[in-house]
Amino acid sequence: MTLARYVTHDVLVAFGADVVNLPRSRVTDYRGQGNRMRSKLQTHIAAHPGYGVVKMLNSGSVAKGTALSTSSDFDLAIYLRRGDVPEGDEELVYWLVDRLREAYSNLDDD
Repeated sequence: MTLARYVTHDVLVAFGADVVNLPRSRVTDYRGQGNRMRSKLQTHIAAHPGYGVVKMLNSGSVAKGTALSTSSDFDLAIYLRRGDVPEGDEELVYWLVDRLREAYSNLDDD
């Protein structure tokens, strides 16, 4: 007679820690990078009142603590002043890239 093997809570926890969940050290690194970017942007916004960008927040799975171990990036939400931005999607993307280059002078094309 073969004994049935069960997946226990401990097995699930270990699997999550080893395979599924983004390690805490990477979460901390991603959140820190987002916070540094946000801080620099807030300084730029304060110095340039007509900038058009209102604020930036960490968002997505890293911010919520649900990121998977396969995550290689983090999400940021950028709030814009509606009257200062172009209407079309393509124009908006180019406008936003230009605004971010103003705030982050070392931003490369990647």
